[in-house]
Amino acid sequence: MVDVIAWPPVATKGRALPTKRRPISQSRSLLTGKRYASATQRARREATVVVGGIGADKASAGYVEMFKEFLDGGINYTRISMCSPLWYGALRGLGGRRGSQALEWMSEYDALKMTESAVDVVWTVGQPVAGVAGTFDGWPILTCTGLPANTVIAFPSETVLVVDGGGVTHTARILRVAKSGIPDPENDNKVSATLFLDAAVPDGDVLIGYRESVVYEVQDVNDIQAMQPVSGNFSYTINLREVFEDETDGFTEVNPWRSSKVGI
Repeated sequence: MVDVIAWPPVATKGRALPTKRRPISQSRSLLTGKRYASATQRARREATVVVGGIGADKASAGYVEMFKEFLDGGINYTRISMCSPLWYGALRGLGGRRGSQALEWMSEYDALKMTESAVDVVWTVGQPVAGVAGTFDGWPILTCTGLPANTVIAFPSETVLVVDGGGVTHTARILRVAKSGIPDPENDNKVSATLFLDAAVPDGDVLIGYRESVVYEVQDVNDIQAMQPVSGNFSYTINLREVFEDETDGFTEVNPWRSSKVGI
């Protein structure tokens, strides 16, 4: 089993937008010049995060050094819920307006469960959005209602999470900018928007901008250092490369910043 260390509570100063790297091999026929190409490895996400050395609590550098200790030179991995590769200001004003998601209640570091008459009570946060699946010109689409009117509500590369009637989750990525319309008086003044997707999803409850949780190998752990100046902030540059659980003997989630080791 490989330990997957939770990302530490540090201040992020910048990032290289996450992208997928798809290695290929290619050759050409000596007779015809025809090109042949094929994938040689799995596609993997790569990203870079720049961490400030001070932070609001003046503890970021210490957290980075302890994070390196838990990574054990690169033997262990880390888990991050990465944002989409968008300009950070693109989503301003959309918080909580593109779907609802479960809200977790905590008592110090322990999760609290709430029940009513022995039935689990699930709290949610955000405005509910419903989606109806379809196709347009051969592309999968999702027509969504419950959105703010006359607003750009989704951007290319963002992930959409759909929970179907059976509670099963499905994800796809958005292909085009999507803008909501105006209230329709013939349909209870509902506001709708059409999302063009890279994969088909069913009808269900929709969350636009879902952040996928990804496990990464931290590259060159032993070389992560920062030069602290006499005054002013400083930073660490951390390069990340995606890994998959089936490439290991299994993951063991470890969060030294909140609780003890938990196996999954």
